[in-house]
Amino acid sequence: MIMETAYMTVHAGQEEAFLAALERAKQVLAQAKGFRVIHVHRGVERPSTFLLAIGWDTVEDHTEGF
Repeated sequence: MIMETAYMTVHAGQEEAFLAALERAKQVLAQAKGFRVIHVHRGVERPSTFLLAIGWDTVEDHTEGF
């Protein structure tokens, strides 16, 4: 399994809308070939910053399939 990671900064005041959109996006991810897991972590000191870690079976599942 490989892990794709990304830091995302959301406009202040839009954090809850981002989290709601992410819940919908998880449904799309769950159907992708090779998808294994997603972890979402919200910054404590910077609550508008999120770390996403998405697990895939292979690099190609992410880069070519998704």
